Amino acid sequence: MKTLRKTIYLSIVCLAMVFASCSSDDDNNDDDGGGGGASAGTLTASVDGAAFESDPAFTQIQVLNGGTVVAITGPKAQETIQFNVNAYTGVGAYSVSPSTIASYGIVTDPSDPIGSVITYVAITTGELNVTEDTGSNMKGTFSFVGVNPLDPSDSVNVTNGAFNISY
Repeated sequence: MKTLRKTIYLSIVCLAMVFASCSSDDDNNDDDGGGGGASAGTLTASVDGAAFESDPAFTQIQVLNGGTVVAITGPKAQETIQFNVNAYTGVGAYSVSPSTIASYGIVTDPSDPIGSVITYVAITTGELNVTEDTGSNMKGTFSFVGVNPLDPSDSVNVTNGAFNISY
C-alpha cells in the first residue's frame, strides 16, 4: 500500500509539473512519422476508444541517471500519458512492472487542476516497446490497462499507443 501511495503521489506531482511547464522542444524533426504512426514530437493513443494526441510543445522525454532512467510524458489539455522506466537498457520491450510504470491522468475539473486529478496506473497489464533510440530521438509503441487505485473497479484501456519524441 505504501508503494501504491508513492506511485499515486509521483503521478500527481508529474502531472502538475507538466501543466506548469513552460519548456518546449522546438526541434521537431519532420520525418516519416515513425513510432508506430505518431507524428514527430507527439505521443498518440486510443483511450477507451477515444483518440489521444499529445501537445508537441509539452511532450518530452527525460533521460536520467546516466541513461538508465527514462521518463516519457505526453500531455493533452487536461489529460496526460506517462511512462517511467527505471531500468532502461535501450531498444526493446518493457513490460509493466515495479521498474516500468505507465499511467494515464485526467483532470476532471479544470477549475481545480490539482484536487480533481484521477490517475490510472498500470499494475499488471501493459508494455512499452522502444523501436528506435538515436540518442536524441526515441520512437516506439505501447499499450496498457490503467486502474484507479482509489476504485479498482474503475479502469481505462490505452491501446494503439505510439511516440516519436526528440530529447
